[in-house]
Amino acid sequence: MSDIEINQTNLTARATGLRQAGENFEEQALNPVDEVSTISANANSGIAFQEAQSANQVLRDAVVQSAEDIKGIGERFFTIDTGAATSWESN
Repeated sequence: MSDIEINQTNLTARATGLRQAGENFEEQALNPVDEVSTISANANSGIAFQEAQSANQVLRDAVVQSAEDIKGIGERFFTIDTGAATSWESN
């Protein structure tokens, strides 16, 4: 049976990098010039822009949550590994 090794430093660094990448999905404002128009195409593009912003927020939240989940899994593995090692050494 092979051991599972978790490099906690590497895992934390990667989770932090993933979280930072997710936080870069920021909402952008629509240029006010694009909101002043009488043609329906511009109105429709404004609606599409807002829908894209909503999707962007969902993606941002998912990436940030995934980073937190990855970090948490690494911490749980460390806790389990430490407990198992302590139990093994006491026997």
